[in-house]
Amino acid sequence: MATTQMLTTNHPIILLDMPMHADSMQVDENWTLYDCADMLVEIIQNLGLQKVIAVGHSWGSMTIMRAFIKSPEYFEKVILFNMPTRSLSKTDLRRWKINHIFLGMRGFYMSQVAKTFYYKENYKINPELKKYLYGVMGPMDKRTITKTDAEVIMSVQDSYHMLGKITVPAFFIIGRHDYVRIPENYPSYISESAHLTPMEDPGRSNYYLREIVGK
Repeated sequence: MATTQMLTTNHPIILLDMPMHADSMQVDENWTLYDCADMLVEIIQNLGLQKVIAVGHSWGSMTIMRAFIKSPEYFEKVILFNMPTRSLSKTDLRRWKINHIFLGMRGFYMSQVAKTFYYKENYKINPELKKYLYGVMGPMDKRTITKTDAEVIMSVQDSYHMLGKITVPAFFIIGRHDYVRIPENYPSYISESAHLTPMEDPGRSNYYLREIVGK
């Protein structure tokens, strides 16, 4: 599902719901990251867009990178928040598998996810972060959460080599306390956050976006 907003006269904004989220529930449950990239390119083509400044977060960033490699002619810049470029360590993978054991205890499961996704100091001082997480994940059934986690967290393979295929200006924004590692040899904007930088640090995130879009 795509929705459009006009934030300025120069930059129309198109917002996409990822598979199994919000208004994009009617999708094949066997989707992959590459299906997401294909869908993004298809949306760009159907809307007749050119010179897209693509902004993604985590799973969205991984989708943008793959969409660019497939059809680079549509993109002017890419802005990638909290994008995993390495597969999970054995310790992190074990932690996610343990988390899934407790999916039937949804409150406990989400409290463990919060510890991974949020920097603890931000979580302490901003109760809205808990509401956001519960608002997004609360309505999801066990199968949807398991599928999403498997595709975009647990089964993600090293993709650092793909970064060299991005031939337009690329900007990385990442949390200092993120489980996702800062990409080596690429300039990055650093926030005092963990994995959900746009939610944890919206002021700095918006500042970075305005600066990058204006470049």
